[in-house]
Amino acid sequence: MAQTESECSPDLGELLVCPDEMPTESEDFRITSIELASWASQKVLAARKRIAGRAALAAQYTNRIAAWLEKANAEDKGSVEFLLSHLKPFAQSEIAKQHRLRTLHLIGADISIRKKPDRVSVFDSDALLSYCEASYPEAVVVTKSVSKAKVLARIKKDGELPPGVDFCSGEDELYVRPDAEGADIEGAINEVA
Repeated sequence: MAQTESECSPDLGELLVCPDEMPTESEDFRITSIELASWASQKVLAARKRIAGRAALAAQYTNRIAAWLEKANAEDKGSVEFLLSHLKPFAQSEIAKQHRLRTLHLIGADISIRKKPDRVSVFDSDALLSYCEASYPEAVVVTKSVSKAKVLARIKKDGELPPGVDFCSGEDELYVRPDAEGADIEGAINEVA
């Protein structure tokens, strides 16, 4: 994909905020002034906006592809359902004529009939749990779990690390958000660029 002018050249915001301090991506780069910190913060916000835009575009394309796939497969799915609805009774009839075989060998295909395992579908788990607790207690399964919050509180209180636990101290995380004025400036910079 070809790069647009804004992707391969400095944007107007870079030139307006700090024209003399145009950093490059290198190991020597350091933020040493309010102007450079402001520039870097605006770059972070602009990059996040581009990332969100690409994610939204990708979601639109994904939805379009899913809609196309559904439409493209609709006719074949209909054919499959129609043909299977006619093949099943025929296969059942023909397989019943065979004594022990559960497969019908055809030219280019084998048709088998297999019984799926029995299963239950729970639509009201509270009602089922109440019933089983009263009438069928062996069906009730009790699961145990550990509260990480309480373990963390105990570690902080006692300083003792229980077995099976790694303690990771929380790190400082940097948050960059546009301020009330910055949101307007960012939009204006993006429009001009």
